[in-house]
Amino acid sequence: MKKNSKLIPLLIFALVSLIYSLPILKNISYWGQMDWDQFTFWNVVPRETILIYHQFPLWNPYSNGGNVMLAHPHSSFLSPFYIFVLIFGPIIGIKLEIILFLIIGLLGIFFLLKHLGLKKISSYVGSFIFMLSSIYPLHLTEGHVEWLVMAFVPWLFLSYLKSVSNRKYIYSGILFLALILLGGSVDVLTAIIPFLILYSFIRVLQEKRIVWLKNITIIFAGAFLLSAIKLLPMFEFLSYSLWVIEFLENISPLLLSGILLDR
Repeated sequence: MKKNSKLIPLLIFALVSLIYSLPILKNISYWGQMDWDQFTFWNVVPRETILIYHQFPLWNPYSNGGNVMLAHPHSSFLSPFYIFVLIFGPIIGIKLEIILFLIIGLLGIFFLLKHLGLKKISSYVGSFIFMLSSIYPLHLTEGHVEWLVMAFVPWLFLSYLKSVSNRKYIYSGILFLALILLGGSVDVLTAIIPFLILYSFIRVLQEKRIVWLKNITIIFAGAFLLSAIKLLPMFEFLSYSLWVIEFLENISPLLLSGILLDR
């Protein structure tokens, strides 16, 4: 792919992202409604711990008489993109992340669709449908910062597809899945992991090639090892969570029809 063919989409998506994000740039130092206070709180505590107390944010002393920070499912301070919060503060930092992740997601879908054989105009349309539809802006309007990492989903899937013909893309697949894991998102994981597993089995049945299942297993294992510093304490924390225990105890196969069919 020529250099210009990569630069032009980047410029287009950057411009579209800036225009699309004008409402949050208008009052950039203000937080938003609903869960903005909650997710801002989870971002500011690690920042204060690192910059003021020069400590690793293992613990959150300001919540519920003291609670976990590293092990919290929504903690994202291990993500390399947390640098925006460290430099610009939680509110402006998160808003800058919203714009950056928007560009990343648009580019990801564009290159994924190009890889799948779609023409350029169709790839642009698909990018706009994925990132500019309601799921991204509505979640971020409510302050659900965990949905930022949906921008890595197309890059993860693209790396997985390319890894079948070139094993070096396994490493990028591991990286993108690790970024999702470290980004503090549970909802995105519950959508993408079952999809990847199901897709792998379907491709194995279609092509009679175990490489699909082998590569996704390596990606899962590698991402787990890369993110273990957060995942292991998080799993331990969730194992003692009364909400999780109650939720698991009430799971029944009879719920499946309601989940899929009930309005």
